[in-house]
Amino acid sequence: MSAAVVPHEDVWAARELAARLNDPATGGRYQRWIERPGGCEHPVRLRGTTRMVDAATGEVVSEFSSEVEPDGVVLTACGNRRASVCEACSEVYRGDAWQLVVSGLRGGKGVPETVADHPLVFATFTAPGFGPVHTVRESGGKRLACRPRARGETCDHGRSLTCGKRHTDDDPCLGEAICLDCFDYERCALWNHNAGRLFKRMRTYVERELARQAGLTQKAAHALVRVSYVKVAEFQRRGVVHFHTLWRLDGFGDDLTPPSEGFDAQLLADAITAALPKATVPAEAEGAEPYAWGAQHEVRPLDLGADRQEAGRVAAYIAKYATKSTENAGGTGRRIKKPHELKTLRCRDHARRLTTAAWELGDRSELDGKRMRRWAHQFGFGGHCFTKSRRFSTTFKALRQARATYAAGRCGADGEIVAKSDHNLVPVKDWDYAGRGYPRPGDGLLALSSRARAREHRRLAREERYVNTTTGGRR
Repeated sequence: MSAAVVPHEDVWAARELAARLNDPATGGRYQRWIERPGGCEHPVRLRGTTRMVDAATGEVVSEFSSEVEPDGVVLTACGNRRASVCEACSEVYRGDAWQLVVSGLRGGKGVPETVADHPLVFATFTAPGFGPVHTVRESGGKRLACRPRARGETCDHGRSLTCGKRHTDDDPCLGEAICLDCFDYERCALWNHNAGRLFKRMRTYVERELARQAGLTQKAAHALVRVSYVKVAEFQRRGVVHFHTLWRLDGFGDDLTPPSEGFDAQLLADAITAALPKATVPAEAEGAEPYAWGAQHEVRPLDLGADRQEAGRVAAYIAKYATKSTENAGGTGRRIKKPHELKTLRCRDHARRLTTAAWELGDRSELDGKRMRRWAHQFGFGGHCFTKSRRFSTTFKALRQARATYAAGRCGADGEIVAKSDHNLVPVKDWDYAGRGYPRPGDGLLALSSRARAREHRRLAREERYVNTTTGGRR
């Protein structure tokens, strides 16, 4: 039996890794130095010091310097949310997004557990059509032809609109325009550009419809009930965003009390459904049709009391989209800076046309050209992928601060700055950017192993939580 051939680069990286681990000067700190950014694929290298100073006396109580670290730098995670850029950091972001959603559904992280009894509605809003595209059609669990046409209809440009293929879920032509001239790429990019404004208008009309269906004025309803939400944007294969949202009714005030009697989940669902056709945003060009939601939508009340695991499943469904971008639509992940870059984009033709349309719209005087071109690689959509109302649950900042405090408390034995225990101590930081990525191939090899261990640790933690939740701690 012939031995497996190991690539020369891996052999060199392994030898280098062994030498670094056995280095008497930094070998003892090397593994922790690599593991600190949590397996980040593109860590930021920093050089400098942090001193804890007594505010009353000016005395330096403790000090940490990057000089004691390998290569004289500290590695910190890049923090990118996109899984296509950094898998490790996107896992952390998705976990935080899950915590934000699930705490708003069943309590925790500073949110009272009584919110689990508040009315909840899940809703998905989609964009209108901008031209015929290849799609997946099913009925009764059976895959149907994409676009059957008995009479062989053609478009105004003489192209056939028929597609008898039963597309698979991974078919690369899904979302592609059947006729490139029929698909309105400019309107599609403009709709993406105004999607954030449209959702803001939607929230206003939901509150109005809630008051109307309850038979109250808006002022009277506002004194009895408040609407909270969380939403995530997903790029469809055709290149437009749609929103998955959760809506919750709370009582008046900041204590997250239940809403007044009569305000239930069905009333909220009816208000959302009634608000959909009314929520529109005026177009920039005079005489153009306003931007509105598409005809396809899903609005359904949620009952979390019947299944204790339902809140976690709903939160996981919302959080999985928080780390995605235009890769589902075959787009590019990098920002466009010069016009000539449009011709060399490594993406499918449909995505290139959308990106080009968004870039060229930057020449319009009635539009914010700088913003259009800044987000041309996202087909004109410049909104946040994951947002929520203030009252829905905790914040990303609170979760990150709790994680940083926990990590600082654990690393105090290694000589670094520990979590502050004295309010008179003031941190004085002096750090400079020293580069990006791992300095040597062996570092990346150890980081890859660290990322695999962290993933396994999260899997075991999820299984442990599942056992404790379903069995009360009994195995």
